Amino acid sequence: MSHKPGGSTWTDHARVILGLVPRIRPSTGAGACAARADRDRPGHAEPRAKRQDSKRGHLAPLGAALALAAATPALAHSGAGHVHSLASGFAHPFGGFDHLLAMVAVGLWAGLNGGRALWAWPAAFVGLMLAGGAVGAAHLPLALAEPGIIASVIALGIAVTASLRAPTALGAVVIGAFALLHGYAHGLELPAGASAAGYMAGFALATALLHSIGVTAATVAGQGAGRVAVRTAGAIVAAAGLALALS
Repeated sequence: MSHKPGGSTWTDHARVILGLVPRIRPSTGAGACAARADRDRPGHAEPRAKRQDSKRGHLAPLGAALALAAATPALAHSGAGHVHSLASGFAHPFGGFDHLLAMVAVGLWAGLNGGRALWAWPAAFVGLMLAGGAVGAAHLPLALAEPGIIASVIALGIAVTASLRAPTALGAVVIGAFALLHGYAHGLELPAGASAAGYMAGFALATALLHSIGVTAATVAGQGAGRVAVRTAGAIVAAAGLALALS
């Protein structure tokens, strides 16, 4: 491309534009040093980080359990049959008082313990519950399932009432054993003609929701009167379990 003598070239225009742009130099004044020092000060971002960690902690059990539920084949299918099976499974834990109490109690106990228990215990419950559901759907025998379910309500209620501290692994084993029994009962009641995978995904999602409610309640309650309220809720769960045992 040629240019007329004495005309402006693109480089001339570029020089003009660059001359209008203010040069950016690193700040070296006292104000900038103070800003950097404040930004680098340990704990400057700590409150926000703690709030974010707390929010993530409340959602951790739900996320972990949802991931397990999402791994079931039902969520990869479509159709009215699978939707019906999913809805039936989701409604099932809400139809049994013993299931409802135990699942909320797992969340409350995990919330009182904090740390890795926030996600590990709900995830252990959902995972072993799905295994138990498969056993129940196959109508394989499992001894003392119903008494074990009632015992789980009483034991979990007592654990919350006492604000019992437990190692994460031990708590996961205990909760997983209870979950196997609850899942077995769910599987036995698989509706005729329903998709087993869809039904199991449904009650896994409902269980995750109930766990999350318990974890959130215990975590938000904190210490003092709030913690007393959570422990009182545990006593109510244990008493309800005893009432179920005697009924």
